[in-house]
Amino acid sequence: ISAPVEVEVDMGTSDDYGECFSFSVFASSTSHIYKCSSSGNTISMSTGWGPPRGINTCCGGSVSGCGHSNPFSYNVVEPSSSMTYNRHKEKIAVTDSTVTFYIDVNDGSGYQQIRQATGSFTGRTGYIGFGDHCVRGVKIYSVTVDG
Repeated sequence: ISAPVEVEVDMGTSDDYGECFSFSVFASSTSHIYKCSSSGNTISMSTGWGPPRGINTCCGGSVSGCGHSNPFSYNVVEPSSSMTYNRHKEKIAVTDSTVTFYIDVNDGSGYQQIRQATGSFTGRTGYIGFGDHCVRGVKIYSVTVDG
């Protein structure tokens, strides 16, 4: 993929810890795909990371504004008896000068912005990657790339 770009992942997990699984963009190799990677120019988010379990965003390549946050009053994607998979959507949107992280926890309110970081992204390229850190039973329903 190349910036500017928007990548959306529809995913879930049946792990009873809660998801701690990274979704990355601009990875240059498989060695740059792991728990919330900031290797090289990689930009990633890891959901369920904590405590308190929220969303950790990591950015490589001279980006400022990434870090951990939880805009909810609960542990994000915490397993519940009513859900086999804690299905939700994550989105990373990159313009020439910003990267914005979003999550949709399927509560009916749509995407909520988690964090926005700044840097120079014009012409940044790389792969989309998924990194298994401390979770099992991850299911990827779809990956959508716009840009």
